[in-house]
Amino acid sequence: MKYALIGSLLFLIAICSQVSCQNRIDATVYQVGSTYTVSIGKKNIQDGVAVASFLDTTMKNGWAQINITSSNKFNSSAQAYSAGFIEGFLTQKNIWNFYPNQFQVWGFNKTIPDKMLKFMSENLEWTRLQASKSQNDAYWEHVSLVLKQFDGLVAGYQRSAPKEEQLSEIELYFLNAAGDLEDLIPAIMDAPHFSKNKRLNSKMPRGDNKIGDDDGDDLSDCSALISLQDDDIFAGHTTWRSFGIINKFYKSVSLFINNEEKAVSYASSPGFLSSKDDFYVTSNQLLVMETTNSVFNTKLYNSVSPKSVLCWVRSIVCNMMCTTGSCWTETFARYNSGSYNNQWMVVDYKIPFSAPRVVSPNTLWILEQIPGYTERRDVSDVLNKQKFWSSYNIPYFEAVYNKSGFPERKVEWGDNYDYYNCPRANIFRRQQSEIKTLEDIGSVLQHNEWQSDPFSKGDPANAISARYDLRRDLSKAHPFGGIDSKIADKKYVQMLVADGICGPTHQNQVPFKWEPKHANISHGGQPQEFNFGFIQLNRF
Repeated sequence: MKYALIGSLLFLIAICSQVSCQNRIDATVYQVGSTYTVSIGKKNIQDGVAVASFLDTTMKNGWAQINITSSNKFNSSAQAYSAGFIEGFLTQKNIWNFYPNQFQVWGFNKTIPDKMLKFMSENLEWTRLQASKSQNDAYWEHVSLVLKQFDGLVAGYQRSAPKEEQLSEIELYFLNAAGDLEDLIPAIMDAPHFSKNKRLNSKMPRGDNKIGDDDGDDLSDCSALISLQDDDIFAGHTTWRSFGIINKFYKSVSLFINNEEKAVSYASSPGFLSSKDDFYVTSNQLLVMETTNSVFNTKLYNSVSPKSVLCWVRSIVCNMMCTTGSCWTETFARYNSGSYNNQWMVVDYKIPFSAPRVVSPNTLWILEQIPGYTERRDVSDVLNKQKFWSSYNIPYFEAVYNKSGFPERKVEWGDNYDYYNCPRANIFRRQQSEIKTLEDIGSVLQHNEWQSDPFSKGDPANAISARYDLRRDLSKAHPFGGIDSKIADKKYVQMLVADGICGPTHQNQVPFKWEPKHANISHGGQPQEFNFGFIQLNRF
């Protein structure tokens, strides 16, 4: 395709991005034949394929936001492509600042290893081929739309970026697959410890991928909590990751697919079409989130194949296709890539309560994935019994727990790997009883009182929002831990909004600040200090 843009518009976006412009930018994508044009200054949904509003307040509150809406006058493929195009174009500078941060976390040297390039290229080619051959299959139709959106993202980015900031299609595919790579790197590089827990030491020079000794640390991603109230469900999520990749976005995308509007809002990062946190709110009144489970039994990686659909693609497909938790988990299990192996939680806010603080069947579904195996179940009965559901990087299903190698881990390292008795299980169990308001669940998700909390055992990593950087033993201190929280209730889900806070927890701790000792950690595009509060997201 050919793309026509006015040079001055490109200049405007570049300047605005460079100074973290805090004024909202409105834009419209137009299509004439195979030519797409972008106009800055107003949203013209009557004539355009898609419109967007972009607001970057990263330096003010930690968040950038983009809201994209397409027109039903155009076919679904054009809408998806335009949605990706306008995001790539408007957020180009954010993506460019973020990419080196994410690249460093992968632990590669200066270039992507050939083995990884081969696998990812084969996967992209296979996914495109399957989508093109199966256009009458609803699943592959939606996969095709995700690929169209990705193609638009690539084109929009490349059209906006100056020569010295160009990223290729495969580089942007790697970026979108950041979650998948947490498993694909150790699987494909055939190095069990070639993983994030050995590539986050703040003393490592950039790009160093040395393999350290196993010290029992498992720097997994995220904490999540669902709290049952009299006539509502509070849900929230705290992302864990390297502080070098805190760069936060909140995105909203609304497309018409087969004349039906499908909208989703989600916490994300620059260049990601999925959430990767993950935290989604959909127009079908589903709230979807996950926490990651490690794969210690690396023999499972033998089943990993490029002939599968990566996790980031499947999550978007499910959000578009499904109106129930059963559908979401069933659909997600198809073409399991064995990468980004998570416990997924799907709360259906459409289903009425049976009685005060008693939900009906199918309100809460979960799915757990490992290479070669998935298990899913309606756990609404567990929610009714406990009045909460918590998730903290340990599998719930016994088969997943055992197959993943957690029993062996528990023998070696104790209750830190026990589903019922690990520190976060105990802290969630204690703290959840205090939740009466949406603000309360936000406080629980920011909880870290390691100096006095007996369940933390004197370790700031043993908390709902970890702060590995605060460890007294500097040899085990990492710039890693909780980097945000997002919360919602029924009203918020209906409005496609959430409250969010960006940055490592400072609820009872000192705010995190980038200092000279962190000089080896790439963190482009971030504030110097994270001392922000909760704000409402997707309401600008």
